[in-house]
Amino acid sequence: MNITLKPYPEYKDSGVPWLGKIPKHWSIMRIKDVFRETDERSGDGSGTLLSLTRTRGLLPQSEATNRLASAEDLSKYKVCKPRQLVMNRMQAWSGMFAVSSHEGLVSPDYSVFRASNGVEVSYFEHLFKTPLYVDQFAQRSKGIGSGFNRLYTPDFGAISIGVPPREEQDSFVSFLAHFDHRINRLIRAKRRLIELLNEQKQMIIHRAVTRGLDPNVRLKPSGIDWLGDVPEHWVVLPFTKCVLERADYRGATPEKVESGVFLVTTKNIRKGWIDYESSKEYVRVDQYQKIMRRGLPRKGDVLLTTEAPLGHVA
Repeated sequence: MNITLKPYPEYKDSGVPWLGKIPKHWSIMRIKDVFRETDERSGDGSGTLLSLTRTRGLLPQSEATNRLASAEDLSKYKVCKPRQLVMNRMQAWSGMFAVSSHEGLVSPDYSVFRASNGVEVSYFEHLFKTPLYVDQFAQRSKGIGSGFNRLYTPDFGAISIGVPPREEQDSFVSFLAHFDHRINRLIRAKRRLIELLNEQKQMIIHRAVTRGLDPNVRLKPSGIDWLGDVPEHWVVLPFTKCVLERADYRGATPEKVESGVFLVTTKNIRKGWIDYESSKEYVRVDQYQKIMRRGLPRKGDVLLTTEAPLGHVA
């Protein structure tokens, strides 16, 4: 998909070094000139508990997770109303903003903002997720570490923004909604194609390993109901007659450390490959051989999971 966005006829210096030039007819304002924080509390704890998600925005917690709400007392939770902007103060540096389409309650550690009249809130939601502004939020967040930094309202409000006329804000939002719809449609089509190709691959693999590569080969009953017929010249044997069990992890409980020998567990075994990123566990070098009952695995060995997930091999 090729999308070409034409530049504006004229630009001007915004006067803000990191912001650079903006279209000549845009206004330069600060966020606090457009958004005012509201701090209405629930009081009695009644209302729908909302959760701010990275991909789906702000929605009822019952739709965001299968876990029950952990907060027993919601009386101090903040009231959020439709068309208000919600910011996760601890995740503003990663673009955690959303426009609410619900009325409900959000965490006391969120900030809720009401936009001034004549503003399309969704435009600024998109703006605040751009790398340019995410970088500013990260620089202005305060705390004891990257995972615990908060962007406080005065620091958020002091940031400069280029503000286009309302009709342009509406146009941007409509364009992005249309573009997002097209992208999602392409993603669904690609995923469906991948599913079909994987099905085709599995069928080819199944045919090759159970019937061989010659489609005209003569078959004989295997004597196993679920296996069916096999090529006439094949021999049917138990799997244990074809392999030698060299290593067994079952029952092993080694001490986990931050570095050492990489420990492959059932979390790493996928259908045909080893995922070294999904789970990273290590054991001490001196425990490496102790946790193996029957020797050590070698390059080219088959790894088979005997616990959940059961029967994955690589």
